[in-house]
Amino acid sequence: AHCEDLLYDFTYFNISDAPTSVTFTFTFADIGWNQWGGPNGFSFQVVNVYIDADRVPNSGNLRMLDGANAEVTPGFAWEAAVQAAGWSDARTFVTRDPAVSQRLQSGLLVRAVPGTNAVEVTVPKALLPAGDPKSWGYVVVAGGQDGFGPGWWRPVAAIAGTWVFGGAGRPGVPPG
Repeated sequence: AHCEDLLYDFTYFNISDAPTSVTFTFTFADIGWNQWGGPNGFSFQVVNVYIDADRVPNSGNLRMLDGANAEVTPGFAWEAAVQAAGWSDARTFVTRDPAVSQRLQSGLLVRAVPGTNAVEVTVPKALLPAGDPKSWGYVVVAGGQDGFGPGWWRPVAAIAGTWVFGGAGRPGVPPG
């Protein structure tokens, strides 16, 4: 049995640095079943990784990618962002621009690890900033993947609907 309340809860994040690529591993409390047949092995989640490569406060972007409806704190202003979902089309990319005017997709590999609640995203170093990935700062967020939503995120409203999460505007819940 799967619990939809746990689909977006991270239990683990890891960075594996190889000579020509970096692999990010995310484990969810429950990845769910691949209900919509995402070719990468999962359907529900969209994950954004914001990379603060220079570690200089306010040096970089504060606004998260479209759909997340949030900002990073100035201490994690980002130089690159990776978005991954169950589909390897425009939902999976690296960008340096919060307006997502340039999306780089060449060589990104995204897959659910069979038999686990983990997703691995392997990104060629050529698409990432220079430097040591283990010294970078990271902000990692997940939400509901929606191929028709803003930035491929499921929208959030005050009242839940068929294709809309509820809870926006409640104390402790960011507006959708």
